[in-house]
Amino acid sequence: MKKYLPIEILQKIFCSQLDILTLYNCLLVNRLWCKTVVPLLWQNPFSHFDKNKIQRWKYKSSLINTYVTCLDSNVKNYLKNSDIILPEEINKRSTFNYETFLQSLDYTLLFQSTGNWIGEVENCTLRKLTLRHYLLVEELCKLFFSSSRNLKELIYDKPHSLPHVQELRYIPLKYLGAEQFMSKLVSFKVYDLIPNEIIISLSQISHHLSEIQIETTGDNDDVLASLISVQKSLKKLVICSEDNLPKLSDVLRKNLSLSLTHVEINWEFCVPFDIFCNCSDTLEYFSVQQYYSGSISRSTFHQFSNTQFKKLHTLKIITPKLYLDQISTLIKNTKDTLKYIHLDYEKISIESSVELINSISTCSQLNTLEIFVPDDSISCIVNLLSSCTKLQRISFLTGDSLNDLDTYTVDISDILPKIGKILPNNLSTFYLSHNWITTANSLRDFLKECEKNFKKRGEKKLDFRIIKELSAEHIDVIEEFGKRGILDLEDTALGKNLQFYRQQFEWKLARNIIVNKRKAHLNNFSELI
Repeated sequence: MKKYLPIEILQKIFCSQLDILTLYNCLLVNRLWCKTVVPLLWQNPFSHFDKNKIQRWKYKSSLINTYVTCLDSNVKNYLKNSDIILPEEINKRSTFNYETFLQSLDYTLLFQSTGNWIGEVENCTLRKLTLRHYLLVEELCKLFFSSSRNLKELIYDKPHSLPHVQELRYIPLKYLGAEQFMSKLVSFKVYDLIPNEIIISLSQISHHLSEIQIETTGDNDDVLASLISVQKSLKKLVICSEDNLPKLSDVLRKNLSLSLTHVEINWEFCVPFDIFCNCSDTLEYFSVQQYYSGSISRSTFHQFSNTQFKKLHTLKIITPKLYLDQISTLIKNTKDTLKYIHLDYEKISIESSVELINSISTCSQLNTLEIFVPDDSISCIVNLLSSCTKLQRISFLTGDSLNDLDTYTVDISDILPKIGKILPNNLSTFYLSHNWITTANSLRDFLKECEKNFKKRGEKKLDFRIIKELSAEHIDVIEEFGKRGILDLEDTALGKNLQFYRQQFEWKLARNIIVNKRKAHLNNFSELI
């Protein structure tokens, strides 16, 4: 008697180890694998293609074709009576109840692909919203709400990011029998300014969202605040806004029951950091991006930087102005929990840069570091790398500068070989700042030290970047250590561009020769005169 692994175990293995194309091949192995794989492929079928590639939209139409076959015969008759053309094969019942597997509903993609399907069936292009289009989307939504036991995520994508843009009609889901689905919703993502009525409906019914992702212009501050205020299980919050959201900020500040673990904020203006201080016991991931020059003030950041975030493992702040002493305090207060640090700010803000580098050096668990290192603290890098032995990825950013980025350089020839001696053994990526330069001999010494240090790495190679003022000698060194198995020159930008760098150097050399010959010719001509 043959023994098989339970379907649940197989699904966990397939989800963790196989990509989509491999999963499709698994359908053909046997009946058990087919039953195992089909629910995985139909959890979120609209995500299996690139929406920016128009040639893949035929696949989406076939999805709608399959879902229409899952409709009840009475619904199909209703659609036919509403002048919707249904192909003959639609009358056949589908092999599986595909609608029951759906876990994520992207309304915009559903609306768009339904219009494409109608256009293909009618052999025309729908340029305007039709009643047929609306009715079919409505019936498909009812199908999902009534049949899917796993539907947990609702998404409204950007209509303008899709090919064949059509007029988009938002259906009030509350009135389609979606109350039960909305009450069990755990994730809500909106990347467009949708009608406030939809968010109001959610705030009335959906009180156990664990994830909210919003991109807004700030016009719906009131309704967003009401949605956040009723949440009892919110863990992940992502907000992108072109304006301030004062009422939403107040709700976050006053709702002491919030236990956020993941926060991503992308605001044009000043982020009120203190609104997240209440999450000191739970916050694990914190990312802020803001580009307004008057963004962060010392008073705004003071309370946040002095809060001890006990579980924070990811800190990402991109802003024109950053007070490094406050960031140093924040890092020290994490008590060595940080594993990822990304700090990008204007070069002009270099106060306390040495203190910042030294504070990062206390993060022994750090595996990814992306920071701008001011000129006066480059020498501290050696101590930092000696302390952070678990680093796997290092990227020293260029940062903004009052100097001309094309001409400004800092020579690190003296320090680079020292860095090579103490690079962490597990390091896979090491990017130097664009403005840092080094001699070919220093580069060779650095890579020799890397070779000694990486003997225990096996076949693992280093993704390395140095792109400022490369000479023929630099290129020779890079190619040499690529052949010796130290540098990865196959799948990295440096390796792919080496030929370009060599051609660029040879072109400059040839140009200089021509210029010098012309100067010599002019000098000789002047002497003759």
